[in-house]
Amino acid sequence: MSILLIACGAGVAFLLLMGLGKRQLDPRAASELSQAKPVSAENENAADSSAAHEIPASPTGAKPVESESNRERDEPRGDSVLIEPVGQEQSRVAKIPGKDGPPAVMPIYNVVLERHSKNRKRWRADSASPWESVEWAVLRKYQQEGWRGDASEGRVILNVMKLAAYERAPEDIGAVYVESLYQWAHLDGIKAETLVERVGASSRSRVRANYQRVDCEMMHEFWSHQSLDNYLGVFDCLGADFLQRLASAFASDPYRYRKGWPDLTIWHDGKLLLREVKAPGDRLHQCQKQTIGEILSPLGFDLAVINVKAL
Repeated sequence: MSILLIACGAGVAFLLLMGLGKRQLDPRAASELSQAKPVSAENENAADSSAAHEIPASPTGAKPVESESNRERDEPRGDSVLIEPVGQEQSRVAKIPGKDGPPAVMPIYNVVLERHSKNRKRWRADSASPWESVEWAVLRKYQQEGWRGDASEGRVILNVMKLAAYERAPEDIGAVYVESLYQWAHLDGIKAETLVERVGASSRSRVRANYQRVDCEMMHEFWSHQSLDNYLGVFDCLGADFLQRLASAFASDPYRYRKGWPDLTIWHDGKLLLREVKAPGDRLHQCQKQTIGEILSPLGFDLAVINVKAL
């Protein structure tokens, strides 16, 4: 029995010694791991490239956002007061698929407005400005910087295109939408191609004369905020040749491209911009993606999104 007890004691002692030996190896193993060479930046990038999605930089140097996670990661670090070209802050860009070419890349700029505490759809540019829709509040910001403009989703451009399409416009043409002219021109014995050619041969004096000829009560009812100065300002920026290219693209599907234009058309010193205003929670709609991606971007319009934040 004593021999058996001695043997068992020796076995237990052996196991204890093995356990202590094993524990003594852990610090050395940790030391070896800590002394291992770090992975080089080149190797680390190569390892991560399969998991990370590389988003190409836009012409302005910002990275476009293609997913909600990217949008959250690319949130701007600070707000700006806007405005172009003074104090602008570009936070990210929006990519819109093109019809037959590359996608439209629209920079997204931040603007801070004051939001009404009770009526959440009313905004103002500053404490001295009236409460109004978010589009007109942003337009007022531009106007404070010397820009002129209109917030009718491209209608000021389409109306100029309409006035430019006639050597002597019929008096009742002021109450007719431009998409109807191009869609149903054949009913008057006129081809849409003829209207496009006429636009290319237009002039500033023609736009002025036709505006004065078709100036009517119904036109003022629909476009009360538009004026002859607005039309002439847009024509001076775009010119007859560019308007003809626009008319040709528009005529390919007038009722498709009558909507989806950016909210703001603004111009200053010969430069014209199209700006889509987005209040918190708002997104680009399908018709906007179509018109912007299929005709406005390919034609070379200066496009951007104004991301509005509440003060």
